Amino acid sequence: MPLACAIITFLSYNYWGLKHHGPIGYAKTFAGPVWWLSWLLFPVEIISSFARLLSLTVRLWANIFASELIYVVFLGLLMAPSAHFSVTYPVLSWSLAIFPIFFPALFILLHAFVAVVQAFVFYDFARRVHRLATAHDH
Repeated sequence: MPLACAIITFLSYNYWGLKHHGPIGYAKTFAGPVWWLSWLLFPVEIISSFARLLSLTVRLWANIFASELIYVVFLGLLMAPSAHFSVTYPVLSWSLAIFPIFFPALFILLHAFVAVVQAFVFYDFARRVHRLATAHDH
């Protein structure tokens, strides 16, 4: 899913850049503002353009993975005391077992909030990248 979102952003970025500048004008944006450095800047800008694809993908995937990992770690931490006291203090074990049942709801809400924030960050990053594709160098 993160790769699909990044590919769509990458393709639309290049589409709008080509539409706004035309093929030759868009290629000139990769060459930089100074003609005598264009031989150096053109390959760097091409690599930078493809690096955005990797950056978007990794950023989304890592945030999704981190949110899930936090959920699993805290669920394990909440279940450990219950498992530890299950033989020696069964009443305490049952009272501690309530936390793994109800506490994950808070993490689900946190996960939903993080997803909304990540969607906004992805949108904002994509918006800035699209603005770069259609910008005029002064």
